[in-house]
Amino acid sequence: MEKIRYAWAIDTNSKEGHGFIGVFWFEKQKQLPPYQDGMRTALFRTRKQAREHLLLVRPKDEKYHAFPKAKVVRVQIGITTA
Repeated sequence: MEKIRYAWAIDTNSKEGHGFIGVFWFEKQKQLPPYQDGMRTALFRTRKQAREHLLLVRPKDEKYHAFPKAKVVRVQIGITTA
């Protein structure tokens, strides 16, 4: 049986192939707590939260951007149970 869930992430759209950015990308520790190990991206619950964090990845008023082509995307997660 598969359950589908939806969440939000920041897609870096980088040439180097970086993955999605989630809430733990902004944490100082950069190490996930044990309970988060199964979902390493730690997705945003709402689009609004993701858009607020997008400004930290792609600021409008600075010359240097970590990921200038980053955008907020809706992601689908499939959870399969035995």
